[in-house]
Amino acid sequence: SKARAELLKKCGFKFKTCVSTVKEIKPWNVSSIKQVVIRNAVLKAEDAGKHFRDGVVIGADTLVLQDKVIFGKPANKREAFTTIKRLSSKPSYVYTGISVLDIRSRKTYTDYAVTKVWVSKLSNKEISKYLFRRDNAHLNFAGGFDAQGKGSLFIERIEGCFYNVVGLPLAKLYKLLHKCKISI
Repeated sequence: SKARAELLKKCGFKFKTCVSTVKEIKPWNVSSIKQVVIRNAVLKAEDAGKHFRDGVVIGADTLVLQDKVIFGKPANKREAFTTIKRLSSKPSYVYTGISVLDIRSRKTYTDYAVTKVWVSKLSNKEISKYLFRRDNAHLNFAGGFDAQGKGSLFIERIEGCFYNVVGLPLAKLYKLLHKCKISI
């Protein structure tokens, strides 16, 4: 994603992006959300890894959980509206699975992060204004929020890793990269 690429750039990593074409697994139930985000991250890294002979490939997947309801990227503005309306009522949990595939050794390292997020109570008008974007960027984020952009105006509190809410828990990623002998 653009947000993840931006984070990696800010950290000084040199990389190429490759869009994964794998079909993501959907969680069967709430108890499987951790395994699903990790598995999707692995599938994405393996798919992208087919295009490289050397280096490491990073895969990531993010989902949002609130009251036993799981939210991914909204399919359209209507779904984004109802998702944001619901998320603005009480805290939610952002889950991100990350996978680092070392191409040469064919070893895969995985981890995940969970962050609790409180979003301001939003009026229908505020949500509509937020969704009135030519770029439809809100369709690219789990839960419809871009925590590093306009959506940040609505986030009251975060318990855990902020970068996880953006889609890439950097401290956990760095530990996985370190296992592949990559450091800053």
